[in-house]
Amino acid sequence: RNMGLREGLGINENLTTLDTSLGYPANQSILVNDSFNTKNTYNGGQIGVNYLRWNGKWSLDARALLGVGGTSSTVSINGSTTVTTPGGVSSTMPGGLLAQRTNIGDYSANNFSFVPEVGVRLGYMIAPRVALTAGYNFIYWTGVARPGEQIDPVVNPTQIPPGTLQGPARPAFTGVSTTDIWIQGVSTGLEFR
Repeated sequence: RNMGLREGLGINENLTTLDTSLGYPANQSILVNDSFNTKNTYNGGQIGVNYLRWNGKWSLDARALLGVGGTSSTVSINGSTTVTTPGGVSSTMPGGLLAQRTNIGDYSANNFSFVPEVGVRLGYMIAPRVALTAGYNFIYWTGVARPGEQIDPVVNPTQIPPGTLQGPARPAFTGVSTTDIWIQGVSTGLEFR
């Protein structure tokens, strides 16, 4: 079995300076961008059981599956700050607020994962060889990297652009954080046999 999940989380701020306490002249536009993106790919074996029963024009199709394999996760963290003067001149620096030079980059990890799945589908024959179907599916996936789990909320304000880091290097990236997710789905269809 092969599955994939891509997610992204972007945080954008559009600010205007009112005083010079941050090191910028007053009335400058500051655009701060932070982005946290994840990509997960699962590959593994799968075993399961399937049950199919017909009763007149009605059918019931149920299945239970268990996948065991590995999830390859990639995390991309990026941030930038763009300062625009009242005259319209812009300059962009690396680092936003939660994505700084101390945690910006691409990171990867591999995890052992379980992927159980349960599904049920009802069918009704509307004509010979033709059935309407409706179903429900539930999938649980372990060891998945999600964007929100990669954010370090502790920020050392000395490195906020155009600053220079003094003190602890925060926010920091301490490794790909993983969690479990569950996915539900409903389906309808027209089946020809």
